[in-house]
Amino acid sequence: ADVPSGTTLMVYKMMAMARLVLRDVHIPVTSALTALDPFARQKGWQRGANVVMPNATPTEVRARYEIYQQKGHNIEPLSATLAHLNHEIAAIDRFVGTDHGRALRRRYVS
Repeated sequence: ADVPSGTTLMVYKMMAMARLVLRDVHIPVTSALTALDPFARQKGWQRGANVVMPNATPTEVRARYEIYQQKGHNIEPLSATLAHLNHEIAAIDRFVGTDHGRALRRRYVS
């Protein structure tokens, strides 16, 4: 309780470090981060994140699943949410993968 909260800058630094050290892992930009920074997805993707976490909860029941108030109330249908995410990804010269999304696994020989 006596420890100060972290910052979004620290999160972005950790994403970048994780990407450099752990090249084959999934690093998400979570809705918790987007609640603190409206540009968190783009900043996260530019700093090593590679996972999108759209809100796929049906619009008519989303209010019942609110985790924290700052998340905001997205009332657009999933198709519009996905179109918006595609636009955000394209805006930073990235693309949405179409494969299974499995993390690459390296074989380590001891």
